[in-house]
Amino acid sequence: METRTVTVDDGTEIFVELHGSTGPVLVFVAGLGDNRLTWTAQVEMLADQFRIVLLDNRGAGNSSTPSGPYTTGRMADDAHQVLEALGLGPVTAIGVSMGGAICQHWAAKYPDDIERMVLSSTWSAPDVAISALFDHWRGLAERNDRLALIESLLVFCFSADYLAEKPETVRAFIEGETMNLGGFAPAAVACREHDATAILGNIRQPVLVTIGEHDILIRPKLSHALARQLPNAEVIVMPTGHMPGWEIPERYSELISSFASVTKAA
Repeated sequence: METRTVTVDDGTEIFVELHGSTGPVLVFVAGLGDNRLTWTAQVEMLADQFRIVLLDNRGAGNSSTPSGPYTTGRMADDAHQVLEALGLGPVTAIGVSMGGAICQHWAAKYPDDIERMVLSSTWSAPDVAISALFDHWRGLAERNDRLALIESLLVFCFSADYLAEKPETVRAFIEGETMNLGGFAPAAVACREHDATAILGNIRQPVLVTIGEHDILIRPKLSHALARQLPNAEVIVMPTGHMPGWEIPERYSELISSFASVTKAA
């Protein structure tokens, strides 16, 4: 493993981990409140086939926390500048939830960076329900109510069946959560304001949209709507909640591997 810190054009420091040494490059972009550690299972399963880049979004993990506002477009600029600094590309970008929203802007604005994308549990524009949820979470973060925020995230991120099968997840999630509340609040606003509908038609790269059939955060209808707006998308519905990489890590990693290998093998 190698670590780097890339200072982007507004002075924000973006923390990066690199795994593997050869093979096609995968860049993983995490969701709201999450950091590079969310991809631990995928690193373990894929690092022998791919070079893997994990980045902490601004306001998360080991990256610095500039004052807001944040936007998904600004965070796409961060990802682009990280890739430039590393001298890598084009890559397969994998984004979950807010990470998928970031990747939409990244692919549209910097098409030479991205060869193909996996967009998981994500949306093109918010509706009233998820806007209200992002506002609620922002308020909890601003009031420093860490436990209430973590408990709410737990309920919305995992399917009921998964928690029933692995009840230890509840304690592990609550006790292991280290989110940066100062960065969470402006990132929640970025999620609420994310609207990529005007640019999705410009994304010509192949896109795999994965949808959790039990996702109550980004409901399946929102992800299906995103897929319909993309010119070159395929959809896979998975028996999970919001976090396929946690609930079915082997199958999710296999999907990424297969999808990312298509162009290189062609």
